[in-house]
Amino acid sequence: MKRPQQRTRFRRKSLIEMTPLQREHAASMASYTGSPEHKLPHARSDATLCPSDLEGHQQEITLWLRNAIAEGHAGGFMEGAFPRYVWYRDGERLFEGRLTNQVLGEYKGYPIGSDEGPVELRSQNV
Repeated sequence: MKRPQQRTRFRRKSLIEMTPLQREHAASMASYTGSPEHKLPHARSDATLCPSDLEGHQQEITLWLRNAIAEGHAGGFMEGAFPRYVWYRDGERLFEGRLTNQVLGEYKGYPIGSDEGPVELRSQNV
């Protein structure tokens, strides 16, 4: 039997090119809203928990998100005016943001292993 043809998948862990205007617009509109699936007591069993030191710091995390977009630390496909994924490094911790509302530019975020992000962000301090 003939083996099915493999699809080429877009690598979500790769940075994408955004024009300065795209970065500026997305960064000015993006916001962190979080997700209960990463917070106790409603966390999914397979979800990475939000670090307790970041609970209640929505404004700070929104600034992280906006800075990451402005610096071009974004990947996946563009969905409307926003990139699907955004990465931010806070010292030794690397966070991934995922777009949850492409109309309003809302993101949730979670920590990931330093080897799980784009190669360009794995060892540098951003």
